[in-house]
Amino acid sequence: MSLIDKIHHFYDSFRDSFSDIQIHMWLVLTIAIIFLLLHALRRLPIISNIKIIFGFIPTLVHELGHAIASTLTGGRVNDIHIVLTKHGQEKTSSMGYVDTQPRGWLSSIITLLFGYMMPPIIYGLGFYFVSTNQSFIFVGILFILGIYYLIKSRQKWIPIIILGLLVYLGYDLKFNDVSMISEVMFMGYSVILGLLLGEIVQSIIITAQTSFDSSDTSSDGKKLQEKTMIPKVIWFIIWLVIDIFAIWQSITLPI
Repeated sequence: MSLIDKIHHFYDSFRDSFSDIQIHMWLVLTIAIIFLLLHALRRLPIISNIKIIFGFIPTLVHELGHAIASTLTGGRVNDIHIVLTKHGQEKTSSMGYVDTQPRGWLSSIITLLFGYMMPPIIYGLGFYFVSTNQSFIFVGILFILGIYYLIKSRQKWIPIIILGLLVYLGYDLKFNDVSMISEVMFMGYSVILGLLLGEIVQSIIITAQTSFDSSDTSSDGKKLQEKTMIPKVIWFIIWLVIDIFAIWQSITLPI
């Protein structure tokens, strides 16, 4: 078998394995509500630790938005770091951060802008590809993001575990044809979308608060305002439109 034939065979196998994913909307909404409740109760000792677990994927997607935007605009990404302890989050005042060196003024603006844009983009794509029976493309996007994270992050063990689970799940689904594996995949897909929905709603609240807070000095909106002289409320409106469109799409698309 030639290399081209092997590539075609792999593509066909991958497409067949991940083209019939089902979204459990009850699970998406449940996870989103739990995510928001955890955020509201985050100051409680036990809840703060649970929120770190629930916040991992949304934080990673947000930071990947910054990182990928920097890469695509010619900038440099030195590290993608997710803070996994309460002490670390208190010390850095964040759940994660990305060390970037944008290439110029425009690159820095796009890099800042894409942090809050990434979760609704990924959320919307998750629903779109299921509605078109092409969910294998979304799974492929997640895999590519995992590879990018592995390359750019100094926390190598985290993306290695994530990618290992994806590969294992795909192997069992294809070669063992275990129905339970399929259901686990459907639920995992729905959990990711639920976490992103929670992040979208939370980001609307947070960006609304910082946009009208005169004491704010460190938000992405404030940094964009300093770089462009465009009021941070305008950046809030841009993010809000994207967020609302993603949520509207998830409600109206047939799945």
